[in-house]
Amino acid sequence: MIGLALIFVSLEMIRGATEPMISHPGMQAIMAYLGGDLLTGFVIGAVFAWGVYSSVAAVLLFVTLTGQSILPTPAAAAMILGANLGGALLHMY
Repeated sequence: MIGLALIFVSLEMIRGATEPMISHPGMQAIMAYLGGDLLTGFVIGAVFAWGVYSSVAAVLLFVTLTGQSILPTPAAAAMILGANLGGALLHMY
């Protein structure tokens, strides 16, 4: 139960940290681009998950950004698939 509570606390912390991103025009342009270029989103998801050594952390971030309508849903799906690949690469390298 404590682990589940910590997941919800971390989601709220991520949501609070990403609030300023909603109104930033540069971030809106990047996220709109990722909505149209799914291959780039896939690669970013893989590299991000590999870089933070956690596909779960990457997926939580992408889902939170999508829930706040910052990241388009198709881009989030591609980034989540990329995060799964990045998590698999952790065991190889």
